[in-house]
This record gives sequence, structure tokens and C-alpha cells, in this order.
Amino acid sequence: MTPHLDWDQLRQTSLNPGGFGKERVTIWPQVLNASTSASSMVSEPPLNSEAVGHEKEESLSHRDERQIMLDTDRSFVQYPSGESDPVKEEMKAKLNELIVSVFRKRPTLNYYQGYHDIVSVLFLTLPPEIQLVSVEKLSLHRLRDSMGPGLEPLIGLLRLLKNLLRLVDPEYAQLLERNIPTPYYALSNLLTLFSHDMPTLALVQHTFDYLFVRPPVACVYVAVAMILARKEEVTWLEAVGEEGMLHSILSGLPNLYEEGEEGDPSLPIPEAEVASQTDPEGMAAGADEKRGVDPLPNGDHVPESTVDAKEPSVVESADNSSLPIPLPSDVKEGVAGRPLPTDPSVKQEPSGDADVAGNVSTPSSDLSTIESDRTVLDGESPADKSPALTENDSTLVDEPITKVEFEETKPTPTSTSTPPPKPEPEDSDPWPDTPGQPARAQLSLSSLLRQADDLLVRFPPSHPKLDLDKIMGPRSTIFTWTEPFSSLPPDSELVQYVKTPHLVVLPYVDPVEAMMREKEARKVEKRRKLRRSIFARANVQKKAVLAGAVLALGIAMAVYGIRGPGDAGRGHHRGELKLLRYIGGLLLASGDSFLGRLLGR
Repeated sequence: MTPHLDWDQLRQTSLNPGGFGKERVTIWPQVLNASTSASSMVSEPPLNSEAVGHEKEESLSHRDERQIMLDTDRSFVQYPSGESDPVKEEMKAKLNELIVSVFRKRPTLNYYQGYHDIVSVLFLTLPPEIQLVSVEKLSLHRLRDSMGPGLEPLIGLLRLLKNLLRLVDPEYAQLLERNIPTPYYALSNLLTLFSHDMPTLALVQHTFDYLFVRPPVACVYVAVAMILARKEEVTWLEAVGEEGMLHSILSGLPNLYEEGEEGDPSLPIPEAEVASQTDPEGMAAGADEKRGVDPLPNGDHVPESTVDAKEPSVVESADNSSLPIPLPSDVKEGVAGRPLPTDPSVKQEPSGDADVAGNVSTPSSDLSTIESDRTVLDGESPADKSPALTENDSTLVDEPITKVEFEETKPTPTSTSTPPPKPEPEDSDPWPDTPGQPARAQLSLSSLLRQADDLLVRFPPSHPKLDLDKIMGPRSTIFTWTEPFSSLPPDSELVQYVKTPHLVVLPYVDPVEAMMREKEARKVEKRRKLRRSIFARANVQKKAVLAGAVLALGIAMAVYGIRGPGDAGRGHHRGELKLLRYIGGLLLASGDSFLGRLLGR
């Protein structure tokens, strides 16, 4: 029997920093309606319940298993951190088995890229005995719209997102639609429930805490809250004429952090970090104490005997930061072919347009080695024993060494500190530093979710201007999901809904777009009429000129046909003159008549 759920209390708890915390292991199966049938699912083999009677493994295979394998092989990149490669390979195999089991049991469903991102979060959060039923219930009750033959239902959610943005911030919505008519930048977040780009497992778990205790449409409200958080950046981009960067900015996430956790700017700066900022020389002087205990990636330590204090291992830059350069071959061999660790508290990559090119010198023969050896270990470097380069080393580097060496450096956790945060996604800073450029939006996940909740209250799904019932059909998860699970349709019925996509998303005519199209059509018709009137006036002018020419010709011929005083004896001209007068009279009459009709007389 399904336990009683206090949905209001769960929703309030999901807004707190950290969300459900350790309790999500028991809460998620309950809110997904997975706890009731968990016992039966544990002993149930991952067989195709809709194709009973097949005996061969080939007949049980789902058509999307090849794509599932390709995607699961790319899983667990950002999290979990600190796991060895063999452990991650085993996790990928188990994740693949979990996903394949769901699709073999429900072959009517279609796999889509990004589904594995969602399932990997459940895989890392829930115990194995509850994973299969939880993923199945999540797929049937919340992800089903995206698991049909096409992604048209996602287009419906994008239309809903546009309508919500127009209600929340009409001016901002116009700016976005002026540059990106359809908000495809939100497609990935809606498709993966924000799990694809979240930098840490804790953040995506908290996001799922929020979504799982609310209707499926809540993901649209979270997406809008994220878009609103980037308003300053978007406005600046349009102002400087960089509209082409809008999609890149909006498809990424703002800098999110958990309140009270690492990354929270309100927390005091650690003493070690303060010391590294105020007394870098003192930090370098203390490097000797740690020189022999810095761990390597394989768990070994750098022995003191391998360090030759007489050989330069670092170069001092203008800002007193240590810039590692390759050590001589005898030292390299002593540390497994790697340079000495550097102080993790020293910022290794310059930000913005920091100019270090003219302040760093190194032998030109080492430049190729610097280019190839990009991996630098964390730890302490004997900077205090590194002699400064003399004038003999006069070959100047014409490009920033630090940028070349540290651009892709991935820090390794030390034995005395917590693992460093994972690197930012590639889209964290899609344009170089520019004067006046606003800082990337930074806010706590709890505040972001509270903003989304506020939007849910102010503009509920039933709001008439959202047109939810005109966009999504009656068989969409938005309408089939209910809080009292007793009212849910049976799973065997829900899985058949993907066969009727026309009842999942409806043909929708955007009233705003229709009005704009009508205004544009009126403008085109007005231009057409204006063009016709211009041509008509030009035609009148041509006809007037023609009539005038006819009249002039008639007058000329009539005058010429009048016999002069000396023409009396020229009888042979009388017939010609008479004919000319006759033709001239006809031209005068016809020209006058034509001109009169032209002028409306």
C-alpha cells in the first residue's frame, strides 16, 4: 500500500538548501509511485512483458540498444568524481543493463539521447533493488511524452515556455523572440531535466527533489527562471551586436551553488587562500615542508631525493605566480616523467586579458615541451629555491605561456584537502573578456527553485494566457499525472499513449504570431496597393504624353495642309494638301477626345 505523502511538506523541504539530503533514497521511490511494486520488480527478470513467448535473446533486444550503448559509454563524465577508470567502466555496464531492462520490458517506448543522463542520477542515488521500478515509473509518468516516435511534444513545451516568458517579462520575451523565434536553447534542459549540464551530482539531485514532488510541467518553470537569470547578459549581448551568442548563453546554466557549501560566495575565504593572495612569497617559502608528500595520480609520492634544488623548476611572472616549466631529464625521470607539482592555491590560468607575455622568459628550446606537456600536478613547488633567469636567457616568449600550459589542466585532489571542484562546462564563458561585459549570473540553487515556485503560484498551468490545454493533448503526462496515485491510469494503458502522438501534443496557432503575421500581411497589401497606384499614375502620364503628341501631330499636319498664296497654280499639290488637312482633322478630333477621357471630362 502506498504510504501517505504530505505533498505540501515535501515541496517546502525541496526548497531548502540540500533538498531531501539522505532522505531522498526513501522519498524518491515514494513520490515516483515505485515503492509499492518494488518487491515484485526485484525478482522479476528484465524480460519483455509485452512480448511473452520469445525464447531467444535476439527477439528480446530493443531496437535502440545500440544507441543506448553508445550513450552509456559516454556517461559519468562530470560525476561521480574520484572514481578510477575500471570502476567507471563497471558502472557504465550496469547503467546500460538498467536502461536496456526498462526498454525490453516496455518495447513500445522509444529511447532518446539524454535519457541516460536522467537514469544515471537515479543509478547513483538509489539502491540497486529499487532502481529498475523507479526508472520505469519515472519513464511512464514523467518522461513518456519524449519517448514517442518524435519530439513534437517537446516543441509543445517550448511553446508553453514562450507563453510563460511573455507573461513574466514581456519586454525581455520580445528581445528573445526578435533574435530566436523558437526557444530551442531550452530543449536540452527540458529533455534531460537539467541533468546534462549540472556540474555536480548534489545539484542535480536537489533539482530532482524539486521536480519529483511537483507536476511534470514544473520543469518549464525552472527553465524560465534560469532564462530570467541570464537577462543582464542577454541584454548586453544584443546591445553590443553579438546576437549570435544568445543561443550559446541561454543553452547553458548560470553559476549554481548550494547555500553553505563549496562555491557559496557568502562563506568566508579559507585562511590558506587569503594567505596565497596576500603573501605569495610566504606560501612559496613553506613549500619545502610539503615537497616530499605530494601525491601523484597513481597514489605514489614525490620523493625528496628526486628534487634537485639547483635546477630551475618555475619561472616567476609579473604577478609573483609560479609558472612551471619542464625540468631537466634527470629530474623528470625521478618523478615518473612528470614536472614538479605546483601550489594549488596559486591561480594557474590568467583571467581576462592579463598581460604576461612580456614578463616571462624561458629558453626557446623548451617551448615545444611546454606545448606538449599540459598536465601539471597539484601540490607545492619549491619556488623559493628557483633561481631567477639571467640575461643570458634572453629569448622572450611572444605569447602567454600560462594560457598555453594551463588551458586544459585538470587539478588532481591532494591528500590534505577535499577534491577540487570540477571544471566549468565548455560554455561557461563563450566570449572573451570585454569592457563592460556583465559577470555570468551566479545564484544559489535554492533561490532559483524558489523563483520557479513563485512563477508557479503567479502563473499556474491553468492560467488562460498560457494556453496549456490548447498546446498539450489529453494524453500528455501534464494531464495524466495526478497526486493521488489511485487516479493514475494503469501502466499498460499509459505505455500505449505514445502510439497516439496527435493526442499528446495538439496543432497550435500562436495568437501573438498569428497577429504579427496578419499585420505583416496588411503591410504587404498596403505596399502592393501603393505600387499599383504609382504604376497607375505613371500610366496616366504616359497616356497624356501620347495624347499630346497626337494633338501636336494633327495641328502640324493641318497647318501644313493649308494652301499658301503661291500655291494656286500648283494643281498637282491640291490632292495631297486636301488629304493632309483631312488626316490632321482626324488626329485633332481623336486626340482631343482621348485627352478628355484621360482627364475625366
